[in-house]
Amino acid sequence: MTACSACGHARACEVCDLRRICAIFPATGQPQSMGVWKRKADLFGSGPEGTVELLQFLATVADDRSHALDNLVWTDRGPDGTPRRNVGKGWFDPEPGFPLLFAPVSEFPLLANHEDKALGKEAVALLIMAFTTWRKVGIHVLPDGQFVDMSQFGARELREAARVWNLIAMRLDKTGSSMTDIKGDPTKLSPDEKGVGYAAGPDDRSDVKFTADWFPEYNDLGDTGVDVRHVADVIAGTPIEFDLSVTRAMDAFGFARHQVITEWRAPAAAEAAAAPAQAAGTSPGPGLYGLPYRDDAEKVREQLGPEPVSLHHLMDVTGLALGPVDQSIRHLIANGEAVQAGDDAYRAA
Repeated sequence: MTACSACGHARACEVCDLRRICAIFPATGQPQSMGVWKRKADLFGSGPEGTVELLQFLATVADDRSHALDNLVWTDRGPDGTPRRNVGKGWFDPEPGFPLLFAPVSEFPLLANHEDKALGKEAVALLIMAFTTWRKVGIHVLPDGQFVDMSQFGARELREAARVWNLIAMRLDKTGSSMTDIKGDPTKLSPDEKGVGYAAGPDDRSDVKFTADWFPEYNDLGDTGVDVRHVADVIAGTPIEFDLSVTRAMDAFGFARHQVITEWRAPAAAEAAAAPAQAAGTSPGPGLYGLPYRDDAEKVREQLGPEPVSLHHLMDVTGLALGPVDQSIRHLIANGEAVQAGDDAYRAA
């Protein structure tokens, strides 16, 4: 998916400056799978820990993008052709500098059923959030499992919603049919028919059969034609620009493009941040990772003055991550102690 940085999709330039409008953030619960995308994808989550860390990164981007779209100023035209000024946008269109974030998550049941119960619980909670809210801000998470057994995905909400969301099943059995309402019959498939499956969705199209072509991950000696490695190389070599929500989150998490993420650092960060509050006899509030609003808001308020400052500046001077700074700013605004002074600028009230 590409578009020109000057003319968008119009292809009106003599030579268009094509940019990717879809970022690739794959992750896998089984570390050695999807290896062809390591250091080719824009970010890659490897193993259960790296996958949850990547999903938490996307949650931070989603929250920041939601605020950005809520304050976006744009124009359209009324019935008589007169330009109209609008504030706030309730949908997402990818464009250069504001790409769709696509995150296929392989072997998700390995996360949902992980021996670390906290990790499994967090993974399921993030997936539910992704399905219900992230699509409006241009983040699409696509989990998969080897069996059409929704009990392996770890939450009643996911099992119940499976009957109304878009699903794709390959050569499913009767168990999969009963759990997803996909009514495919694998006994009717030709043994040598490749990539055959069925689609299910809220419009009851589960009797639709599709055939997907396939190509190898790596070509063997003497093979010709496209392989997955070639596709990964093309994607990695095509320029892409990220919006501020992505770049700020990458700075906050310490990520660099093409990084392979292998650690889940949230538990340690939460314990360290909550320690001062616990010592003072206060309980954690509803902030990101359970961080107490009071302590974070105090740090942020001390840095606010008459001159507007950005969230990124507040992160630098307070040492807090993007989520706690953003939550603190909203808390201070609600209390009348801070005001927004621009798209990404805040000052003392």
